[in-house]
Amino acid sequence: MSDKPRHTQHRQKLEQAIWQDDALTEALQQWQTQQPAEAPLKKRLMPPALYALAATILVCVLSVYLLMPATENIPLAHTNSQAKPIQFQSQQARDIVLSDQTQVAMNRDSHLTFVEHADSREVILSKGEAYFDVARNESKPFSVKVGDTQVTVLGTRFNINRLANQVEVQVFHGKVAVTQLSSQQSVQLSVGQQLSIDALGMHSGQVTGDAPAWQSGWLNIDNQALSRVVLQLSRYSDKPVLVSDELSNLPVSGRFRTGDIPGALDLISKLYGLKTDNFSDSYLLSKAPVIKTSPE
Repeated sequence: MSDKPRHTQHRQKLEQAIWQDDALTEALQQWQTQQPAEAPLKKRLMPPALYALAATILVCVLSVYLLMPATENIPLAHTNSQAKPIQFQSQQARDIVLSDQTQVAMNRDSHLTFVEHADSREVILSKGEAYFDVARNESKPFSVKVGDTQVTVLGTRFNINRLANQVEVQVFHGKVAVTQLSSQQSVQLSVGQQLSIDALGMHSGQVTGDAPAWQSGWLNIDNQALSRVVLQLSRYSDKPVLVSDELSNLPVSGRFRTGDIPGALDLISKLYGLKTDNFSDSYLLSKAPVIKTSPE
């Protein structure tokens, strides 16, 4: 339907408002009282000052009119305050407290962003590892997004480790829901359970203790590919730990000190018959040379 009748009604109301303006009415009355009684009976012209006043009022009102949307009911403007994301980075392990009183222990070389909305709380863990002790608030669910994985809780303690293309979630108190966003596959984890998500899917497991081992200076490895193990060791090293391609899928298990990377590499080498080269810019794990003995 055409908006022309609406505009006509608006214009009529505005014209009425202009000529009923208090300032204009007062000025006209003052001008009339100042006229001499013997003024001739002819059409009197408004002085220039009053024309200027009327024109000013007309311009102001018409400006508002032209800027108004052509609707019958104009809603009042309201402010929509947008929550501001807060970023945290750690070169060394550090503890932080979020604005909702959630406590977070960030591992070395980690990066997360936190934003608190009116009805939710969201963390994006873009790099590294973090242990969350979530402040319970049923009206504001707490979620952590790690790549294609989202973990949602109300209040609990859990650890998330993002390493290359794999995400590992460990629960130490309460429950969490872990969702793979691309497939919408969701799994609920309780105390003592862990879940690894990679390109091949979800893999469940068990976790012991009441906190992640890295907080005590240890790295617990349970049948993991050596390529993943060296990525974790690199997090605690002053230079990257590398592995030759032929050893990438070698399964490794053990408990290693995060504060002694050379010692951890030496132990791995002894356990699996490897050698460690300590270069100026990296460590390299490779197969140990086979020592041939000459026949007697």
